[in-house]
Amino acid sequence: MNDVFALDIETTTFQKGDPFATCNSLVLGAIGTSKLYHPFTPDAYDDVQSALASATMVVLFNAKFDLHWCRRMGLHFGIRLPVWDCQLAEFILSNQQWKYPSLDESCERRSLPRKLDVVKKEYWEKGIDTPDIPHDILDEYLRGDINSTYQLYLAQQVAFKTPEHAGKYRLFRICCYDLMVLQEMEYNGFLFACEAAKEESLRLEKKSTEYDAIIYNEFPDVPINLGSPNHISCMLYGGEITATCKVPIGVFKTGVRAGQPKFQNVDQIYTLERLVEPLKGSELAKEGYYGTSEDILKSLKGSGRVKRIIQALLDRRGIEKLRGTYYDGIPKLLDEHQWRDSTVHGQFNQCVAVTGRLSSTKPNQQNLPGGCKKFCISRFDY
Repeated sequence: MNDVFALDIETTTFQKGDPFATCNSLVLGAIGTSKLYHPFTPDAYDDVQSALASATMVVLFNAKFDLHWCRRMGLHFGIRLPVWDCQLAEFILSNQQWKYPSLDESCERRSLPRKLDVVKKEYWEKGIDTPDIPHDILDEYLRGDINSTYQLYLAQQVAFKTPEHAGKYRLFRICCYDLMVLQEMEYNGFLFACEAAKEESLRLEKKSTEYDAIIYNEFPDVPINLGSPNHISCMLYGGEITATCKVPIGVFKTGVRAGQPKFQNVDQIYTLERLVEPLKGSELAKEGYYGTSEDILKSLKGSGRVKRIIQALLDRRGIEKLRGTYYDGIPKLLDEHQWRDSTVHGQFNQCVAVTGRLSSTKPNQQNLPGGCKKFCISRFDY
């Protein structure tokens, strides 16, 4: 095997092949170049470990995904082993304009052999999981991925040497070493005290109903939906809220319901007066409605009743964000992805921000609120 080769792995498809989902499994992997191809299965990969030990560079596309799977099955990458993430290279070569470029799009852009789409269209999109794809078809698909990834790597080497991209190669190599650290962070994850967080969510839910009551008391006869931005716009800036009501129109005269009240659905319109002037430029596409985002609410001028309503809306939203995103949201994320041992494997993204900064999703670990941090459990003794 060459000292530089591409690596790619095909897995089952639950949550896009999430390496940390207990129900997912590796189906087929391969290492190779544009001329060499060496597939392996979860039961036979000793020679792959030997190749990794002697490699001077491993080329991947969306590298952390494959690195996670290698680690899960026992293949070890040294922290100092140089990796070349072709997706990250495309992002940097595009001046951070091309978010999450795909392998197929990247090859098309450089007039390189494109990956076969038969597996995606004829199997995955039809609900057929990877283990049920005929081996020869999956093997051909994987062979194509290895070839495309390696050819893309060669083309990117040339691109980095052009005057147009002067200085970007050094940035790219630093980012690839950062990638190895991020992979370690994602793989280890962090422990989350789910039951304690759920208890906190219930406590906050009671607090949220208190803010609901403050708002409803200001509009006692209006059926306001606090989850509707349009209703909130009408509350603050004036407008009409339409609600469907059941109006009695007599009784049933015959049949099994004879003598019972008879109702008809009627639209009732509630007209609300303007309480505060909307901010200039906050008009929405729907005529007569204005923005009600957190930043806008904080900028509105008002006192007395108006100030009380706005503050209740802001406090309520703060609570619902904590509950939905963190206290209920993180346990839900664990269940949806089948992450075990209450370990959260969030993502650190290098191919998103135009500025090149790191971002974090599922959940956003860079911006955990202070109240949430107490439910993140350390696995280290001090």
